[in-house]
Amino acid sequence: MNSNKVTVPIIIFLTICIIFVLILFSIKFINFSDKWSGTSNDKKWSFTLQETDRNDYHTGRLYWEGSKKEEQHINIVSVTSKIDNRVYGVVKMESNDGGNNITDNTDDMTFMEGIQKEEIKNKTIKIIVKWSDNNTEHESHITLKKE
Repeated sequence: MNSNKVTVPIIIFLTICIIFVLILFSIKFINFSDKWSGTSNDKKWSFTLQETDRNDYHTGRLYWEGSKKEEQHINIVSVTSKIDNRVYGVVKMESNDGGNNITDNTDDMTFMEGIQKEEIKNKTIKIIVKWSDNNTEHESHITLKKE
């Protein structure tokens, strides 16, 4: 009986230690990636800024959200990124006179590539997309929110 009194607390202690170690390891392997996203005021564009596999290394992607019919006539003129109303970067696009849909290429284009977490932490991030359809220029504004 004496050994039972000692064995039960040891088993309880070991069980608690094992659970604690498992929790620590699971937290390490859970992906707590940073992600910001937003949709333009006209609902035509969305933008996602997300941490990549390299910790603290972010990259942004621009997506067309408008109609497929309208998409056929779109040229992206430029994409400007701002952090707290300061210009971070401007990417000017080549004219698309060939009639191809330039939004097909946005899946391969990245913006704000390599920006560090400390540069965007607790900051306001805005994206301005200047684009044209049938020679009419438009400007869409996107404010990113942390998810």
